[in-house]
Amino acid sequence: MKSLFDLYCINVLVNDVKTNSKEVFLNDAFVCVKGVNVDRHQYIDEAIKRGASFLIVSKGKKYPIPYVKVKNTNKELINILSNVYSDAKNIGIIAITGTDGKTTTASIIRDMIGYDYCGYIGTNGVKGKYFNANSENTTPAIEYNYKYLDKFAKEKLKYATIEASSEGMLHKRLEGFKFKIGILTNFTEDHLNVHKTLKNYLKCKKKVFHNIDKDGLAILNMDDKFYKQFRKSCNCSVVTYGKNKY
Repeated sequence: MKSLFDLYCINVLVNDVKTNSKEVFLNDAFVCVKGVNVDRHQYIDEAIKRGASFLIVSKGKKYPIPYVKVKNTNKELINILSNVYSDAKNIGIIAITGTDGKTTTASIIRDMIGYDYCGYIGTNGVKGKYFNANSENTTPAIEYNYKYLDKFAKEKLKYATIEASSEGMLHKRLEGFKFKIGILTNFTEDHLNVHKTLKNYLKCKKKVFHNIDKDGLAILNMDDKFYKQFRKSCNCSVVTYGKNKY
């Protein structure tokens, strides 16, 4: 267990960090983030009933368990996760995005690097050197990504391939991380039930390339008709593949 004393001068031990009240267990910290369609402050009572020991809130006056009030719970979530899962950012992230081919590409790259050096997070679950877990989403919730990457680091892995879905980027499930490598498989008109417009969908995909380290690498599909737009999103070295020439 980790203490939050260094962050808030409150000696509270937490087993885990959660943003979904239905996933709270005894002695978890519950962070009341605000999502695209939901405000987690609405579920504080449920989190407390399920055993939460600590709250991060941005509104309200008094709560029956220790809490800290901050201006922006979404930003504060990154601080608390970085404290509890302090080794997570020691992993070099290889983020794969695209309408199709994310799972295959992420799996092949992990196979090529080797299971002793590289983990995987995506549609097929979470796979470390010894640690494995199921995942309900292609890109898990942000608190789980920190937890999984922290576990990978403790297993002495150096890299992780992560399927960076457009929905995952929309909900900021990889917020706070910089990527060593970002890969585009392709981009086609899909998932508009979630993003409503092609412009919104493209914007979420491009976030992957905004998040690459300046000394990192983007690998882009030159045959994709949106290639030039992705290329403009990169502030790092770029290599391409395909048949087209630009």
